[in-house]
Amino acid sequence: MNDIFEYDKRKADIGYRIKKERKLLKLTQSELAGRVSTTEGNNTTIGQSTVASWEKGITIPPLGRLIILSHIFECDIAYLLGDIKSRKWEHTDINQYTGLTHDAIDVLHKVYQKGAAQMSAIYLISALIETIDFQVVSQEINKITGLSDLAMQSKNLEQLVVNPCFEYTKDGRVIFPLKETRDFKKDQIIKMLIESLQKGIDLVVANQIFALYKDKIIKTAPGAANTRDGLKGQ
Repeated sequence: MNDIFEYDKRKADIGYRIKKERKLLKLTQSELAGRVSTTEGNNTTIGQSTVASWEKGITIPPLGRLIILSHIFECDIAYLLGDIKSRKWEHTDINQYTGLTHDAIDVLHKVYQKGAAQMSAIYLISALIETIDFQVVSQEINKITGLSDLAMQSKNLEQLVVNPCFEYTKDGRVIFPLKETRDFKKDQIIKMLIESLQKGIDLVVANQIFALYKDKIIKTAPGAANTRDGLKGQ
């Protein structure tokens, strides 16, 4: 019988995600079973074999236990069911809006959740996104891709056709060999990214220093004392 609803595939996907999330929490199957049973709070308990059955795609957890699992894993039920690729609906929206990969979104979210201790990294990433000319980066990477494709198709420079990625002398000879041209373009991209990274770090550090000494700066600013005295006299 044809599985027109892809039921078997759905069971396998659910099992895979339960297993993946369990391992991320470094739980054994027995430990996960215990947490589910404790959360249910009734006389019915499950054991390691039940979790193993879920993970192998033999059975699917009932709705109540899917809710418990999503709470334990801190993800949406839709993720466990295989309806969305990211662990949260908002991550899926971010992916569709920005094109960032689901794993990248998860990493950024986990860093952000750590709060003040990790905010420097978030500010730096924001600064990089705001300052890097991604259109130029994409154009240069596409050129490198084109050069690499030509390299795979050609055994030597004499076999290369005229290509706008190359610079030519008046007699039609290539100025730079293929490998050197690719390396030069890669070095240019790396240089631009390093410069943006350095500027981003300087900006984040400057903002943090200002935040630390903001009150002192305001108190010692020219006219600050007069302003305070003027307010007192009103």
